[in-house]
Parts: sequence; structure tokens; C-alpha cells
Amino acid sequence: MEIVLSGVRDQEFFMVFKLHFIIIDTYNTKVNLYTKVGKLFE
Repeated sequence: MEIVLSGVRDQEFFMVFKLHFIIIDTYNTKVNLYTKVGKLFE
């Protein structure tokens, strides 16, 4: 029973980790975009 629980916990952790990674990736892309746009208007 505990093996099943830890498997589910690992899956949840992986999903959260992936979600964080996607959010950080999106944020970095936006920052890069804003930096490029900012340089155009300087």
C-alpha cells in the first residue's frame, strides 16, 4: 500500500515540478521579449 502511495506522491511532485518549469520558461520568454522591445524603443 505504501509503495502505491509514494508512487502517487512522486507523480504529483513531478506534475508540480513540470508546472513550475513551464511557468518559469514562460516568464523568461516574456522577459526576453520585453527586453528586446525595450531596446527597440530606447
